[in-house]
This record gives sequence, C-alpha cells and structure tokens, in this order.
Amino acid sequence: MDRALLTFRDVVGITQEDFLDPAFPVSFELRPGEVGIVRSGGRASALIRLAAIRGMLTRGSIEILGSVVSAEDDPARYLSHGFTREFRRLLGFSHNQDGLFANMSLLQNVMLPAHYHSGLKAFEPFYEMAKVELKNIGVPDEYWECRPCDVPPELQKRALLARSVINEPKILILEEPTGSIPWGRVHGIVSWVYEQRGMGRGLLIATSDDPFAGLVGDWMVDLDNASFARGNDGIRNQLGDLASRGSALIQEQMKAGGSHA
Repeated sequence: MDRALLTFRDVVGITQEDFLDPAFPVSFELRPGEVGIVRSGGRASALIRLAAIRGMLTRGSIEILGSVVSAEDDPARYLSHGFTREFRRLLGFSHNQDGLFANMSLLQNVMLPAHYHSGLKAFEPFYEMAKVELKNIGVPDEYWECRPCDVPPELQKRALLARSVINEPKILILEEPTGSIPWGRVHGIVSWVYEQRGMGRGLLIATSDDPFAGLVGDWMVDLDNASFARGNDGIRNQLGDLASRGSALIQEQMKAGGSHA
C-alpha cells in the first residue's frame, strides 16, 4: 500500500479563519489517488489551512510528505518549516474566492507559482504551462489575458484551480472548488477532480456542496457532527437522500456533457 501523503494525528489547532474543536481532535490519512472531504464552514477552512501549514497546532501532530510537525515543537520552527520554498512547491492550494492578483491577467496569475519556484527569469515556458491548465479547466482562451475583475466569478474560480496544479503537486488542498460554478457545470469540476486523482495526487477538499462530496469523496470528516465516513456509499448515507439524488444528477450531466464545460 502507498505511504500516506498527509497524516493528522489527534489534531487541534487555530488559524486566522477559525479553530478545530478540542472536543473532536481530527485524525486521518490521505494517500495517493485519494480524495478526502472536510465538511463544515469556517472550521473546514481551518483544517485545510493547518494541512498546508498555515496555522498553529495546539494538540497532536501532522505528517506531510514525510515531515512531522507537532504541537510540542517550538512555534518558530513550526512556521519556518511551513514556509520553505521546496515544501510549498509540493502542495497545490486553492482558496475559495480570493488569491488572484488584480493587476495580473488570468494567465499571469496561473503561471506565477511555477515561475516563482523555478528561480528562472524567463517567463515564456511558464506561459505555455499556464495555457495548458487554463484550457484543461475550461477557461476559454479569449479570457486568458483578462484581469480577474473583468471576468465572471466562475472563471476566477477556474483560474484558481488551474493555478493549484501548475507545479504538478503531490497534494492538492482545495477550498470550495465548486463555489461560483453554476449547478449545470459542476460535473466539469468533478471530471477535473477525477483527473487529478488519476495522476496519483492526494486531494483534501473542504466543501459545503454535499452532492459533490458524495460523488468524489473516498472518506469524509464531518466537523459539524464530529463523525467520520468512508467510501461514497458511507458518505452519501451520512449526508442523506437529497445529497444522494444530487450526486446522481451530476453523474447524468457527466454522461451528457463535455468534461469541463
């Protein structure tokens, strides 16, 4: 069995967004080619930020790509470990809404992490990489040179997702990936998630979209109900019949529509 990419062991912590309830310390393993779902509002955002080493542990430990950070570590070491360039390159992170630079085009925003981590001064090869990812996530090429303020929220969201994979990360950490996506096109994001999983990436997704969660998740941490579910069937049983019917509708859309339309 493949070694876990990300392991939470009895984790409680704090971020700028929220905190994890000390009454429900979180434990899970995320393996290559697996999708883990985190369900809840602000506390789901807190959990995925802790997974990206963007917060402070108050209990437990996180092992990410073989490196362990513990609540017992000195805070200065913890933060120093989290912000090393090589470590960040192996993580792809997508915010719910913010994160795009207003003075850059969508294309420039998407290629920026690749350019930053390469250390090269030339931009050309990264533009080509960004074009591939924008096309793959369904952003029409007539919008590539537009600034975020000049495109609909849906295309801003798709650009954020494209940027999260520009460095070919091992772990993808996504916040509300179907946010701003019209219901009739959510199936395209599902197909994109399946593609990322098929590449062997581990995906940790914070989402309030229950039909989406019931379709893509291999397991789910439900912070609202302090529970854990495994497998699509287990997740759908926990989310209820309405979410299950929504998942079935998305599947029908996938069969009828284009992959990322």
